[in-house]
Amino acid sequence: MKNLKNSMIIFMVVVAYSITYAQQTQTAKPNTRSPKLTNKAIPQASSANKCKSMNIRNIESILRDKVGRTLKVHLDKDYGSIEIMGKKHNMNFSRYKVKKPAHNWEYSLNDIKSEITRVSYSKNIFYLTINLESEGNEIKGRCPGCRVGKDKRAPDINWTDPKLRIVLRPIAYNGSMSFEVIRVDTMGKFKLNGPTSKFLPSVAAYFKGQIGKIVKSNMERTFNDSSVKRMLTNAFTPEIKKLNIGHVKRIDMSRDNIYLCNY
Repeated sequence: MKNLKNSMIIFMVVVAYSITYAQQTQTAKPNTRSPKLTNKAIPQASSANKCKSMNIRNIESILRDKVGRTLKVHLDKDYGSIEIMGKKHNMNFSRYKVKKPAHNWEYSLNDIKSEITRVSYSKNIFYLTINLESEGNEIKGRCPGCRVGKDKRAPDINWTDPKLRIVLRPIAYNGSMSFEVIRVDTMGKFKLNGPTSKFLPSVAAYFKGQIGKIVKSNMERTFNDSSVKRMLTNAFTPEIKKLNIGHVKRIDMSRDNIYLCNY
């Protein structure tokens, strides 16, 4: 009996030791397979990379104050020009000749000036809509070869509700923000005075296309001017500093938001 009792005690000790060893082994396995992440295992560079949303109303306000209120557009055959933030570029419009059986006609833009510029935003695009004004008909017709009635023989072209719409897209520039010109829309209706409008629709169509083409190229030249870009970036820099993102390298856009990114 004494031997049996001792054997039972030894058996119970062995079983208890085996259970304890198994529990320790199972607990240790997760630590060997999946060690805890330390701070060194997390990429620190990504934490410095960030994008911040800029208030669209603030952008509109700066565009209105710095660009809209300083923008002057003059469409004329001899003295055309574009001026933004004090930087002026001359803009030339050629005369358009219409061949006629007796005497050729000549058409040209006649002293059209910007009146007011409105700034708006829609779907990641900013618009400068320029209302224009002129005294009399906007596009004058002349008959240089006519001895009498040089200005009456060729009917003028009336530009009803004249407007230009400059389409802008924000871009990263020199650590801040600037804009590039996407296109220029010539808005309003062009119509020859009198019955000749039915026979010469191409004259009105020509001017509508030509005005948009020439204004676009000159707007691009103006917005790409280093002094204009510098003034624009300086205008936006205080707002960008408030975002605390450092040097702007990229601008991302969603449907209703603009994000300035430092990477």
